Amino acid sequence: MFEDFYYVIEGGSVFDVRNNGFDVKPEEISILQSILRTYHTGHKCFDERRFLPVFKRAKQLMIDSGGFNILRRYSDYPFSIKEYNTQLNSINPDYAVSMDYSTIMLKDIIGDEYKDRLPYLIKTIDNYIEQYDMERNYKLLIGLQGNDIDEKIGFMDMVSDRMDLNDVDYWGIGGITITGSVELMNTNLNLRSEINNYLNRKLNNPKIHHFGLSIAHLKKLFKYNIKFTSLDSRSWEMPIQFGRTFDDNGNVVRIKYTKQSTNEVRQRSLYNYIKKIEKLKSLYETEYQVEGLF
Repeated sequence: MFEDFYYVIEGGSVFDVRNNGFDVKPEEISILQSILRTYHTGHKCFDERRFLPVFKRAKQLMIDSGGFNILRRYSDYPFSIKEYNTQLNSINPDYAVSMDYSTIMLKDIIGDEYKDRLPYLIKTIDNYIEQYDMERNYKLLIGLQGNDIDEKIGFMDMVSDRMDLNDVDYWGIGGITITGSVELMNTNLNLRSEINNYLNRKLNNPKIHHFGLSIAHLKKLFKYNIKFTSLDSRSWEMPIQFGRTFDDNGNVVRIKYTKQSTNEVRQRSLYNYIKKIEKLKSLYETEYQVEGLF
């Protein structure tokens, strides 16, 4: 079903604890980081010191532009495409997300009509084209914008007016909330599946990334038997948010009943999540015999 899983990790302390049986090495996993963490709002510039060298050791590194939250924090990006590209070339990731504008769940900010969203869809395409043509040492991902399948297909049509769709390095599907009722979750997963399959039908072996899918949602997505390249999640931290950690046997226990440090709690949570992802991939390959899709 997919080739790679990107773990959204804030801070490098999760890699500090050593020789306790729960070591996680950055070289063994793929990591997604937001470029906004390296931007100094006060000085209005990128700060190299804010990007930890440990993340450069990741098996695969993807940098997100922060487009999902940008319109909630700023009126527009506080940096230019040229500045973003320069910072990316300095970090040297494998992949980066272009400066897009997610319009999902933003009707209180930009309005509720398609005409309100359209300028942001066009700006997303403009930004991708400009950055695509720059000198860069990474592959560039464009997030598919639009609030329903017709808008997303229309977005692709607008991209096709500017470039060959098969020349796009990487497509991103996201900006769709996957929380709430079962009905809402199924509706959102149906939309992800529909646009994913449309990309696979229309293009020649496109690279497709799904933003923000937890294990629970990934399991539900399995029934669609869709083919995509990668996904990301920070849901490995969820046990911590509920005051839980893992003992030496991998059992869930309350943090307050252990002597684990904050770093060790985070490390154990990430370690166990990685094992679950690996097991899930293995089970899916065995039971559904789709090894070729991975």
